[in-house]
Amino acid sequence: MGGYDGGFESGFQGTWNPEIFSRLIERLSSRRVEGEVSAIEIGGRHFILKAHGAGGGDCVYYRYIIEGGGWRVYFHHEPLSHFQPVRVRFGFECLCGCSLYDVHDEFMVWLRKIGFTVAEEKISRVDLQVMTKRPVIEYASLVAQGCVVKRAKKGNFHVESCDMSSFAFGSDIYLRCYDKRKQLFDMCDEFSLKMIAEYCCGGELPDHLTRIEFQIRREVLEIMGIDTIEDLRDSELSLVEWLTFDWFRLTNGVPKKGHTKEQLVAEIWQEVRNEFCKYFPGGNCNRIITRGFNEVGVNCTSDDLVNQAVGCMATVASRAKITLEKDFVLSYVLDRIRERSEELFLKVQDRAVRNFVQKESYDPRQALSPSSIPDRNSFFNK
Repeated sequence: MGGYDGGFESGFQGTWNPEIFSRLIERLSSRRVEGEVSAIEIGGRHFILKAHGAGGGDCVYYRYIIEGGGWRVYFHHEPLSHFQPVRVRFGFECLCGCSLYDVHDEFMVWLRKIGFTVAEEKISRVDLQVMTKRPVIEYASLVAQGCVVKRAKKGNFHVESCDMSSFAFGSDIYLRCYDKRKQLFDMCDEFSLKMIAEYCCGGELPDHLTRIEFQIRREVLEIMGIDTIEDLRDSELSLVEWLTFDWFRLTNGVPKKGHTKEQLVAEIWQEVRNEFCKYFPGGNCNRIITRGFNEVGVNCTSDDLVNQAVGCMATVASRAKITLEKDFVLSYVLDRIRERSEELFLKVQDRAVRNFVQKESYDPRQALSPSSIPDRNSFFNK
């Protein structure tokens, strides 16, 4: 039980066929009535034309929005604008029980049919989810006990009737763990309930249905080098391996500070990892190494890292009350580094070991038990 049906958003740069675009905008403009929605057929598909556009504040970035069959498509009314001419969001209706890649291929064919030629794609949001038959409280109780390793700073719990119904962590990467069965019944969402029961649960909802979902936004996707649907397909396994181990994982005990790698993954979280690897098997776990999305990725060169270090030291020096002359600035920076030379040396040693561990990263498809998690200390002794 898993997939991208939490949602997928992407934007496209490209060019319109001028005549087709002119007719399209004329149809959209004539059919839309402020305050009302109206039906419209475009490219052989039926949509609802929304009554209002989308944007921020007083600005309307996308004047025309159509929705139907799980697609929400945004059209910019000025094709030469610096905004992406077309954006799309695929929702639950078209993704539940279907492959994201098939839906995306269908959309690309439709774009060509209506006169738009794609030059560049930028994915802006991806939701990866799996569902388990365990109650939320089993996961939440480990978090409450401190049996967790996480990079997210923000988090919250939601409690109802003395029972844990959900918890969430993060911002640009957002983890949600919640009672999907309760949500469906609370919302009286009969359509989604039937879809999930049929496509995800073999026809009948289990007593417990917990959804674990990672929502990843554009800022993080850009750092990871995931722009197009092909990038996503090639990065799936690496992405879920990092999300469910480095970014967040539940452990079989309270991890000691500085020794989190030594703490084995909790059995119930390993089950979650197995499900993510099952439903997101694309590429391999070394496609990208995202050991902390704030860190420079494996594809960066030594010069890139040096440039980053120079930028950091420039910030430090600019905030210090020193004479802004070349010799003074250089002397100040070098003195700051010398003061921490021993710490720097130890970090170099530690990073060298970590780089080796990452290059030797195991494939989660072949190592899916808690005992298979690499013991980082063993690499120090090699």
